[in-house]
Amino acid sequence: MKYKTEMEDLDRKLVEYTNNDTSFQLTSAYLLELASKAKNIFERSQPEQKNKILRMLLANPTLKAKRLQLPLLKPFASVLDSSNSQNWLRRLGSNQRPNR
Repeated sequence: MKYKTEMEDLDRKLVEYTNNDTSFQLTSAYLLELASKAKNIFERSQPEQKNKILRMLLANPTLKAKRLQLPLLKPFASVLDSSNSQNWLRRLGSNQRPNR
């Protein structure tokens, strides 16, 4: 029940931000807070809430050779790909110096 309340509070904050500011952008702090609680929120959610979360994350889930394929939507897939890479600053050297 605690996680449901937290999820509702985060949803309410998102609605407030998007309704009050047309140039709204999610802050990194908000995203990190939500991401850190995502597993617990999902595990404690009701089936209809889980379904809604999965529809927001997944792009055309399929069953292939008795295995469920769960491709993520592009923004989430990009984040996952980046998290598996050591190369966060592509095409930049490791010792960047300011231009003079």
